[in-house]
Amino acid sequence: MLFYFSRRKFKGQVSSHGGTHYLRIVSLAGDKQNGQFINQDQWASEVVKAADNAGVMVFVHGYNTSNAEFVERLVKVDHAFRVAGFKGVVIGYEWPSNDDFLKYKDDRAAAIDAAPHLIKDGLLLLSEKDPELKISLLGHSMGAFVITEAFARVGTIPINGIFRPIVDKAVFVAADIETNKLRKKRRASRAIHIGCNRLVHYHCNTDRVLDLSGKIINIGTKRSGRHGIVGNKSTRITDIDCTAYYKRRYKSKGQDRLLWSHNWYFDDAWFSRNVVDVLMNKHPPQKQS
Repeated sequence: MLFYFSRRKFKGQVSSHGGTHYLRIVSLAGDKQNGQFINQDQWASEVVKAADNAGVMVFVHGYNTSNAEFVERLVKVDHAFRVAGFKGVVIGYEWPSNDDFLKYKDDRAAAIDAAPHLIKDGLLLLSEKDPELKISLLGHSMGAFVITEAFARVGTIPINGIFRPIVDKAVFVAADIETNKLRKKRRASRAIHIGCNRLVHYHCNTDRVLDLSGKIINIGTKRSGRHGIVGNKSTRITDIDCTAYYKRRYKSKGQDRLLWSHNWYFDDAWFSRNVVDVLMNKHPPQKQS
């Protein structure tokens, strides 16, 4: 069974937790999935039980994502990770994206507003339920930005009186974050070191969506999910260049559509195995070719 928590407003549903909803995903006829609202404590208990001492991976989606698209991607990530050998539970955090390609700035504002709730209404809740629970994060595109903002705005929170990173590993894929913000001692870099024990960052310089984000939407900046992390040699950060692999596996075969160049990771068995290796404390190569 899958679970997620959401800051989206749902018609006919009133949250008793400051605007955050807690859901389990149930299967309907065929492949259709639907969310079932449950209370906060029941949700946390069921997630911890489903983790079965093997950890929790929290997926955070990117911009221009509807609820249906988010659930579909969450189901896909869960299936891929299980095939790759992940024994824990995959859950999701949904922030209220506008589901509109032209509303990038609105989505970014919504991401900033929703970021603290990733920790306050989700990660902290699970950690209090089981202080030994190993929590990891997977942020795609603007979802990686949400994670850095969450770390920056909430900081370190004591769990049972002990100050420590609430997240074991954070995985960024196709991150829509300005490269300069991840330089050593910059705000995003400091936030990551506060919030997690290790960051694994996947980038590919053929990402056409991040090319548009950097050159047009964000006025000539470079995005880390396309250009990689520069100016930061922290031993707690691993930056994996997927460019050669993508060119050989997809571009050389004509499979290089705009959205595919940004989202291909979730349909790729190598990527899923690599992330699961990270979660199992294996060390991936710096470059995949």
